Amino acid sequence: MENRRGIDATPKGPRAVALWRTVASCFALLAVLAGAAAQGSDVELILDNDYGSSNQRNDDLYTFGIELHKDIGAHRFAFSERAFTDKPAGVRFDETELRYEVAGTWRRLPRWDWRLTGGLLHVGRGALGQDLQNRLHEVLENRQRELSYLPSSFHPLVELRAARAFRIADEIILGPHLEASVAPGHKATALAAVRGAWRYRDESSIRFMVGARTADASTEALEPHLSDGALAWELSVDLFRGFFLTWSRNRYGTTTGHIGFGYRFGTDPTPHPELSREPVDR
Repeated sequence: MENRRGIDATPKGPRAVALWRTVASCFALLAVLAGAAAQGSDVELILDNDYGSSNQRNDDLYTFGIELHKDIGAHRFAFSERAFTDKPAGVRFDETELRYEVAGTWRRLPRWDWRLTGGLLHVGRGALGQDLQNRLHEVLENRQRELSYLPSSFHPLVELRAARAFRIADEIILGPHLEASVAPGHKATALAAVRGAWRYRDESSIRFMVGARTADASTEALEPHLSDGALAWELSVDLFRGFFLTWSRNRYGTTTGHIGFGYRFGTDPTPHPELSREPVDR
């Protein structure tokens, strides 16, 4: 069933249900793998939301996200989902990703670290999406929204990050950070920034990033809301026993703000291995 904008308004269909089951199965698999954290790997769960971020369009555009990733040495396996709404247009979609990442050091630039990501992105009704957002609205006593989902589509995902860390004090690192990401047929972003960390006690640190992000989209519902160049920043503070808080602006290219909460557990409680790894330039 399509609405007058030609957008699939069917709440659920065979394809959407099959996708939900596939993604949910992968999510469950990652959760099971988390049990191996004590055997030489690390797991991190992150939730973020635009609630209380003083955005001009409160609870709209990229409204919330969830990510669960598992690190095994230089390898990372990740599931993430972000919800996007455009209330004036009456449309929404979720971005559901399954990713594999591998990290290393450039041979010709030995002090530069890199991380290469490959994965699959689904745009449409996700595994969590509208149902989770409406449950949150119930808790916050906000008005629930029933919007029309975009038709399902799948896109390959490729991302490359590069960074160099300089130790400017015993417990402080600072350096350039570059990244570029593309999902052909949907969205592309690029970031140039300065990223750093200060470890203020053995298992806790404050991490930050300040730079500029540009974004472009092929998806018609998303394209008008992206910035072709705007300030982007992130701040993350460890609390206790693996829990941490994050604040960000322009994380997804829409210049909006988000507040996040996460939990990290595993064999390495240090969120920035650069703080304990040598050599790092002074």
